[in-house]
Amino acid sequence: MENFYKITKAQASLLGKIMYAANHQFDPFCSEQKDGTYLVSEKMVLLLKTTLSKVDFTKRPKITEAEKDTKETPIVTKG
Repeated sequence: MENFYKITKAQASLLGKIMYAANHQFDPFCSEQKDGTYLVSEKMVLLLKTTLSKVDFTKRPKITEAEKDTKETPIVTKG
């Protein structure tokens, strides 16, 4: 089971979007939770540990896949 770190909106802004490989982007804003926090997977923190060093993940709460409470985002289509 995968684990995730909860970060604040300010921390997500500090990290920003990161292109880390061809056609691979890290975007901390794609996982907003109902409590207003965002999730970063433990695997991503390990993969990008130097790039994501602006946030001390050892001091962030960690949750499991089962504890996620992702905010529903409506799909908007142009027609």
